[in-house]
Amino acid sequence: EEFELVLAIVEGVSFSKEAKGLFDRASMPPRLRALRDVVSDADKLEAIGAVGLRRCIDYRRERDGQHASEAEDSEELARDVAVHCDEKLLRLSAAYIRTEPGRTLASPRHRMIVEWRAKFAASNNEAVLVSVVMTVRNCEPWLEEALASVVAQTYRPLELSVLDDGSTDKTWSLIQSLSPSLESAGVRVIAASTSPAKAGRGIGYGQNRAVSQSSGTFICFLDGDDVCAPTRVAKQLQLCQAKQLELCRPREVRECSDSVREGGSEVLEKVREGESLEFWEG
Repeated sequence: EEFELVLAIVEGVSFSKEAKGLFDRASMPPRLRALRDVVSDADKLEAIGAVGLRRCIDYRRERDGQHASEAEDSEELARDVAVHCDEKLLRLSAAYIRTEPGRTLASPRHRMIVEWRAKFAASNNEAVLVSVVMTVRNCEPWLEEALASVVAQTYRPLELSVLDDGSTDKTWSLIQSLSPSLESAGVRVIAASTSPAKAGRGIGYGQNRAVSQSSGTFICFLDGDDVCAPTRVAKQLQLCQAKQLELCRPREVRECSDSVREGGSEVLEKVREGESLEFWEG
């Protein structure tokens, strides 16, 4: 009976459905959910790293044949692999790995793909990927505003890596419902949540999880109850690249009153308009 159950789970494992929020894992009985997590993690782990890259190459060669010269074929293969990384492999990170052993195995494979993709971008003069990292817990009143400020960033390519640390309000539902609009605006979304039983481990744990599942060459931290100016990522990245910095942060941080956080407009409008910012170098 359990063997047949596992076979049924294998047939039902679909990363694309899970990524689009079409898979209702929470409604599954605990035993079935545990089995499904193990089978699903094994499927994803097989796709990450060298195996996933090899599959992409083999698929491309079968699709197009060997009609191009070896040099041209090599260049086209590299571009196809880069696209495959962006569309799928870079998303198969800790956000979609459910078990702790699975996340341990996934992390080095994910970093290998991140490093290869960054090298490809550098060799082809592509803009570097920046990951906006968020750890949220019960941020429902402010989250939509925060995510809107991510969409409003003038810089692309951009990724949002967000971890919901066991929210008890509608934070996770908001993340799922708003993700398609971020994707359509050119922001890749990697989202994960912790179960209520494992929630509340602190912002350090949450940020480490969010960073580990991200793919960017540079990391930009944003709180769930905060917003950033539209040119923040572009200006900070420009400074880091121009002066070969590993870190920079705003010289001035504006504090918002409770009334502003609850919907006041004066300070938020100034932020949206992109007031000039100075940065510490480091």
